[in-house]
Amino acid sequence: LLDRVTESPLPQVTAATVTDPDRLRAEVLTAQQAGWAAAPGEVLPGLNALAAPVFAADGRLTATLSVVGTVDGLPATPPCAMIDALVQAAEDTSRALGHRATASAASPKALKERRQA
Repeated sequence: LLDRVTESPLPQVTAATVTDPDRLRAEVLTAQQAGWAAAPGEVLPGLNALAAPVFAADGRLTATLSVVGTVDGLPATPPCAMIDALVQAAEDTSRALGHRATASAASPKALKERRQA
């Protein structure tokens, strides 16, 4: 999917929209490793979105859970408690769909351990 998206020029929706294919690839990799992503001002100025993946029983990405708010209430680097809650909800939803992955690198426990390291 990422290759298909980056085949054509990426539209600039706002001044913060990622339009460089290499930067987009890097941001997707970072999100995959972290288990969540934020997009401050990338679609609408003044808004941020925080998202975590939901996986089907076969391991395919099937949806995302998202929190959207103003950049005042949902800053570019969201509060750890908000990230933890969203990631946990996405993992719970994945399990409800039959996904049986090992502990996520983005689980609340793993996030806490990384912050303390």
